[in-house]
Amino acid sequence: LLLSQLACSLSLRRASAVCRSWRARLRRGQRDADQLFESAWLNLPVVDPLDGRVCLGVAGALARAPAGERLRLSAGTKLRPHDSQLVCARAVHLVADAGAALCDGTLHLHGGEGEGEGGLVEGLAISHFRDEAVVVHTGTWTLRGCSIASSRKSRAVTAVTVRPGAALRLESCSVRNALSAAMLHDGAELRAVECVFDNTRSGVISRGGHLELERCRVEAPCDVVLKLNPKTTGHATANRVKCSLFGGWQRPVGFRRHSNVGLPAAEEAAEAEEGAEAEMAAEAAAAAAASGRATLRSPPAAADPPRFESRRRRAGRRRRRRRVCR
Repeated sequence: LLLSQLACSLSLRRASAVCRSWRARLRRGQRDADQLFESAWLNLPVVDPLDGRVCLGVAGALARAPAGERLRLSAGTKLRPHDSQLVCARAVHLVADAGAALCDGTLHLHGGEGEGEGGLVEGLAISHFRDEAVVVHTGTWTLRGCSIASSRKSRAVTAVTVRPGAALRLESCSVRNALSAAMLHDGAELRAVECVFDNTRSGVISRGGHLELERCRVEAPCDVVLKLNPKTTGHATANRVKCSLFGGWQRPVGFRRHSNVGLPAAEEAAEAEEGAEAEMAAEAAAAAAASGRATLRSPPAAADPPRFESRRRRAGRRRRRRRVCR
């Protein structure tokens, strides 16, 4: 009962070092202990209540936290340039309270395969200029409710980079004042849902990989939304844009677009034609599948009845056979 009152994961680890009985109760792998750690948070930075000294900083906690650890940045926490290179070594859940921000720095995300549902970063404000704001190296990550902006009046470099083999999901995020919102490498995956790209020269640049853009809003000024490599697959669906979707770039064969609003007249006509062709292809495929099922279910056709042969014809056939034998 006493241990269940501890809501800090660091306090739980300290309690496990008090005695052997508590260590056995808090050993990971047991149902009760796992429930305690799953409901606990580690508030960062950890400050000594006696002298106000920082016992555990944000950078150190992110570098050493185990996979699945739940970390919370205290409200108003400002990470300055001297500790702005934050590295998440494993797939953790990082939630930032109001006012928590990474100032002019880069967030590096790592995470091995099989580490639960992947990592999560929620509510963090990031400013950058010369370097990317977020770099996803490995693993599966989700950015939810994060805001990324330039630390100066001019546009910064690419905001988000997804390396080969990594996967990133952007949910309700905003990217402002950048040359491009995201860079997708070959073999990577990116899905943006209900995001805002404001004052970016281009929305997403890809060198391959898989891209899904759904219900996003691209504000002006923007030259082009997508610059995609011919190997890129995915779709752009129900987005609101104020510029050309592809511009002078050619749409990859494996990339689909439909229900986008605000496109130039030529692109709207091309999108409508592609949608009609896709519907016709789907209907043809459904009809072919239905006919195939009907053919399989229909009974086999009856064999033709044997042909009637008269007595005179049989006699003539026997005479011709005798002549051949002679």
